[in-house]
Amino acid sequence: MRARVVALVVALFASASPGGASAEVLTEARVLASAQKFYPVIVSAEADRRAAEGEREATEGAFDPLLKSRSTSALTGPYENLRTDAAIEQPTSLYGASWYAGWRYGRGDYPVYDGNYATGPAGEAKVGASVPLLRNGSIDRRRASRERAERSVGMAEASVEAQRIATARAAASRYWDWVLAEERVRLARELLEVARFRRDATERRAKHGEIQASEVLENERGLMQRRSMLASAERAREQSLYELSLFVRGDDGRVLAEARWESPGFPGEGAALPPREHAVAKAESQRPELRRLALEAERERVEARFADNQTLVAADLGSAVKVPIDGDQYGYKVPTAEVTLGLDFSPLNRAWRGKRVAAEAAVERLRVQLEFLRDRVRVEVDDAISAWRRASERVAAAAAEKDLAQELARLERMRFDLGEGTLFLVNLREQVAFEAELRDREARSDLQKALAQFRAAIGER
Repeated sequence: MRARVVALVVALFASASPGGASAEVLTEARVLASAQKFYPVIVSAEADRRAAEGEREATEGAFDPLLKSRSTSALTGPYENLRTDAAIEQPTSLYGASWYAGWRYGRGDYPVYDGNYATGPAGEAKVGASVPLLRNGSIDRRRASRERAERSVGMAEASVEAQRIATARAAASRYWDWVLAEERVRLARELLEVARFRRDATERRAKHGEIQASEVLENERGLMQRRSMLASAERAREQSLYELSLFVRGDDGRVLAEARWESPGFPGEGAALPPREHAVAKAESQRPELRRLALEAERERVEARFADNQTLVAADLGSAVKVPIDGDQYGYKVPTAEVTLGLDFSPLNRAWRGKRVAAEAAVERLRVQLEFLRDRVRVEVDDAISAWRRASERVAAAAAEKDLAQELARLERMRFDLGEGTLFLVNLREQVAFEAELRDREARSDLQKALAQFRAAIGER
């Protein structure tokens, strides 16, 4: 009889599906792929990453060459003249050095104290360089900003990966909730069909006096109870489908609220439990949260180095060579070489000393947070392994209980068919078997969610 009931249930499923056998089988891989591509949290994190890359490019702009030009003309007064300067400046990342090359031209009358403004008829070429000896030597604001921006890009990439891992875990959890809800509907519908199939036989046997008339009422009571169970199961399935639809989207990224899929059910044997030491080592090397916090600490160390450097004496060494192109104002064509040394120092320098203390405090704070996060990662790995182990034990126990409950229900139906039992006991045994099967599916669902939790704990998705 049970084989006939199963056949009826399969036919009912086929007729109830919008597309019949052609309905798409929704797999976990399909859900995860869609979530990774379209889930808004990931898309938002990707936008933050692009913004960080833009900021990094902006810091590179500090090393762009700069073209400068200036012309001054004295139109009236005792000294009428024209002065023009044009130059290109190029800062470099080589110990903060910078160089420049330019051309200047000056003609007209100049007072004695401004006589160096005058040049020959073709002007004067000038090439020079400046190198900081102490302050801004090993690091300056340009290089510090670039290093910080590079760390910020790494932090943004780690944040994207963290969101991808969290989304994968959430999507997997919603997916297996939906598979469980589909299984609950299938089991409830099968249980209802058993009562419907038994209705005619029960009424016929009661008419012939083989069983009491109250058994007909008992079957109707069981039928109504199972209809209620099916309605609850279908509501739970609809709710889980709505939650799942946030992760499964169309090619345009929109939620497929009206989509209907076929469940593949739960897989058979799962993977073996890995050694704890291997899992912890993998988590410490892969978890993006650890990488992000380490990069943030490096970013603050850059600021601490820069603040410490700014407490030094500013000693800038400069050199330049001036070459008259067609002779100077006196007709000489002799190049002129210059060397300059500039010094700048504040005896107190409290501004940068205070900033150095603040940056070093930030580094220490992040170091402590990173150590605590490592401890938390280890705990999360242990918790995921525990969830995996206990779920596996539940699967084995629930499967054994399901087989026993189904056998007891079969034996109780045989007793009733032989006139030795009551329909109440049959309904009770079938309800117990249904609950045992449901616990079996719940255990399998928890096992799959434990696997998703473990993947997230070790930094995989």
